[in-house]
Parts: sequence; C-alpha cells; structure tokens
Amino acid sequence: KTEEKSNEECNEKLNMSFKDLSALKEEIKKEIKENSRQEIKREMEKAKKQIKIGVEQEEKDKVQEQIDKLKLALKESCKNKEEIKNEIKEDFRQEIERKMEEAEEKIKIGVEQ
Repeated sequence: KTEEKSNEECNEKLNMSFKDLSALKEEIKKEIKENSRQEIKREMEKAKKQIKIGVEQEEKDKVQEQIDKLKLALKESCKNKEEIKNEIKEDFRQEIERKMEEAEEKIKIGVEQ
C-alpha cells in the first residue's frame, strides 16, 4: 500500500508537472505569437517608411525632370530670342542699305538732270 501511495503521489506530481509544463507551453506560445505580431508590425512600419521615402524620391525626381525641361525650354527660348534679334538687325541693315541705294539713285538722277 505504501508503494501504491507513493506511486499515486508520483503520478500526481507528474500530472502537476505536466499541467505546469502545459501552462508554460501555452504561455510561451502566446509570447511567441505576440512577439511575432510585434515584429510583423515593426517590419510593416519599416516597409511603409521605405515606400514613403521611395514615393518622395520619385516625386522629387519628377519635379527635377520638370525643372530640367523648363530650363532647357528657357535656354531654347533665349537662343531663339537671340536669333530673332539678329534676324531683325539683319533685316533692318538690309532695309537701310536698300534705302541708301535708292537715295543714291535719286541723287544720280537729280545730278544727271
């Protein structure tokens, strides 16, 4: 009977230990689950930040591209302006030459008469 009682006590202690282990196991599972959830949340936050940085960079690149296009257009515009100015000067010079030639012709005709 003593042996039987001793066996029962051992069984009870084992059962208690198994219960404790099971509880501990569940607690560890919960902790792992929570840690995983927290880790996933952190990773998602990092990903969001990286996406935001990527989007901001993309927007900056687009803005820079527009600025570059505008600079080029301005440069072309200035070049065209200069060309137009030179054309006007040339036209004006030719007009003066033509008028002078006409005046010389009139003078010649006046002298001949």
